[in-house]
Amino acid sequence: MTRKCVPMIHVPDVQATASWYETIGFRIVQTAGGEDGGLSFARLAYGDSEVMFNVGGVPSSARRREVDLYVYAEDVDGLHATLKDRVDIFKEPHDTFYGMRELIVRDLNRFWITFGEASAATRLLGGIADADLAAVQAAITRPGVSADLLTVALMKATHASQPNQAIVRTLGEAGAAEPAIAPDQLLQHEGTYAREGGGHVRVLLREGLLRAFTEDGFGAHLVPIDETSFRPLEFGTTTVAFGREDGGAVTMTFSHGAHHERHTRVQDAGQP
Repeated sequence: MTRKCVPMIHVPDVQATASWYETIGFRIVQTAGGEDGGLSFARLAYGDSEVMFNVGGVPSSARRREVDLYVYAEDVDGLHATLKDRVDIFKEPHDTFYGMRELIVRDLNRFWITFGEASAATRLLGGIADADLAAVQAAITRPGVSADLLTVALMKATHASQPNQAIVRTLGEAGAAEPAIAPDQLLQHEGTYAREGGGHVRVLLREGLLRAFTEDGFGAHLVPIDETSFRPLEFGTTTVAFGREDGGAVTMTFSHGAHHERHTRVQDAGQP
């Protein structure tokens, strides 16, 4: 038998739960009857994955239950169009900072089900890294391709060690435009910045783009607005501004609405 892990969720009504999951594309593969003539157990499949439902669960009005299901899917936007009038949509299709495009719904017991697939950014930047013109062309047509993403893609393609001119042309034809900011103007922002209250962010120039790396290794692409102001591609409406205090200290401030998080450079990029 193939080794695998299958979640088992206890629900108030197995029959109703199994029937509901059938309506969103799951397939019943095994059931067991209960004393009342209904089901006491059901095992369902979605592609290569499975989930089990058993008796003993209790109703809930909670915003979020004890467990979620994460389903790797294809065409999240198409799935949303199919389901939006039939299920409780918790969050419509959206791109996440960790590279997925997701749709979140709640089942009849208020358990979250997240359908996820690689975002347009993941597909596009991956295609550029692999010099895969067909992948780039396909990614450009997907939902979630913004002007900022095209800017990042063009900068990565143009500043690659061996630029793929067909990819560069394709991005230009899609409307991508590289900001007129010289690399040395970006280079001046490199370094390690300490956050007030603890923690740090490291800013490095890679493939013509500034990237901000957190302590856990996550990196955000900084899309230039001008020489000192940037938008992190992966964080929506957040902005990053570099500046210099009267005493000469270099600062970096993340702003999101009324929230501002200030960092001070404590180490230049070239220092050990």
